[in-house]
Amino acid sequence: MTDLAKMMDRFANAGNAAETAYAVLREAILNNTLKPGTRLRADEIAKQIGVSKTPVREALRKLQAEDLITVNPGNYLTVKVIT
Repeated sequence: MTDLAKMMDRFANAGNAAETAYAVLREAILNNTLKPGTRLRADEIAKQIGVSKTPVREALRKLQAEDLITVNPGNYLTVKVIT
C-alpha cells in the first residue's frame, strides 16, 4: 500500500472524491510525503488513491491556486518548495 493510499483511509470522510483527493494530496505535500520537485500525474495519483482522474484534476487545480504546486514548461505539474 502506498503512502497516498494509507492517507486515503484517513481522509475517506472528507467529502466527495475531489475533496478527498485534495485533502490527501495537500497533506502529502505539507508533511513531505510528496517531496518538492515531485512530478504529479493525475492518472498515477488516481490509481494510487482509488478514484478517477477527474477528481484528481480538480484537486490539482485547487492546489495550484493555493501555490502548492506549479505548472512547468511542457505543461507538467510538480510540487513546489514550501518556504
